[in-house]
Amino acid sequence: MYSSTKNSKTKAQELLQIFQDRHVDGYIIALPHGLEDEVKLLTNSKKPVVLFDRYFPDLKTDYVTINNHEGTYSAVKHLKDKGYKNIGFITIDTIEQQMLDRLSGYEDAVKAEGLKPYVKKLTYAPSSELIQEVTSFLKKEKSLMQLSVLQTILPWQV
Repeated sequence: MYSSTKNSKTKAQELLQIFQDRHVDGYIIALPHGLEDEVKLLTNSKKPVVLFDRYFPDLKTDYVTINNHEGTYSAVKHLKDKGYKNIGFITIDTIEQQMLDRLSGYEDAVKAEGLKPYVKKLTYAPSSELIQEVTSFLKKEKSLMQLSVLQTILPWQV
């Protein structure tokens, strides 16, 4: 069975209960933050649990992720090696571990490469609001406008 939590803690709790009621054999899940207790209960039930994309550092469970820190670090270094000096990082303001790892990779790379950090943390909101917030950030940090990579990722006109 497959379902989406739409990053909602309440929806995730409801779905986990439905799966338990249907006696599923195991779980492969990417849960929103705040469900450590629910995952702990699942692992205590002796059913297999594998988290993906997200994990809880204080919870002993199997998980599959990429190395978000190293990936972001490598991306910054690659851009620096290509001659870019003003490399911005736009992220969601969250305490989810994978996002913190990405931010940490950016911050470590910028420091190691002797670059000025440009970080914009966005509150999760409807896309039109996010677009406006990113547009304002780029206008404020005009040096980032030279990055064709950001303009490729964010194709709207600034």
